[in-house]
Amino acid sequence: MRTAARSMGTRARVRLAGQSAQVLHHERALVERAAAGETDAFERLMKRYHDRLYRYAHVRLGPEDAEDLLQDLYLAVWQELPSFRWDRGGSLSGWMFAIGRNMVADRRRGRRVVLLPLEGAAEPSIEFEHDAVSARYLQSALEELPARQRDVLILRLLVGLTTSEVATAMGKSESRVKDLQRRGLSKLRRRMGEQR
Repeated sequence: MRTAARSMGTRARVRLAGQSAQVLHHERALVERAAAGETDAFERLMKRYHDRLYRYAHVRLGPEDAEDLLQDLYLAVWQELPSFRWDRGGSLSGWMFAIGRNMVADRRRGRRVVLLPLEGAAEPSIEFEHDAVSARYLQSALEELPARQRDVLILRLLVGLTTSEVATAMGKSESRVKDLQRRGLSKLRRRMGEQR
């Protein structure tokens, strides 16, 4: 990304930044309308995040429980959206994933931790370190990681959240998330190498 940004001209960077600002402005407007009770605005917001939220819930709970979790998550977001504040340093996606992560933890308490295969998730192909890897190998290696490292890797690599969004979702600083990701990737690389 840094290389691409360096090679990109100033006009292109300004244009991209402008597009990001437009998207954020549009999202803020949708949040305000949804918080005021507009169901159409709320549906549009949830459609934006549905695939990533589903992917996370599917990996953590399985397909049936993922659908149930999303219904509960949408209800919780609808009820809590009026209390969401942009000025608290978070993003909407980070805030929603924090709610989802807490719901997953609540559902898994007292149950054995089992990661389910990624087959059937929104993006089933898995690439790790520029190689295609078996979902079974990746699943097995992720199961052996400490919970926080596993959560960071799932949110960053499988769901596609930014470091900032993961930090918000987990209630950690960006530097802590980067550290957890670095350590988790190091352990994951070792385990993946052992299983190949």
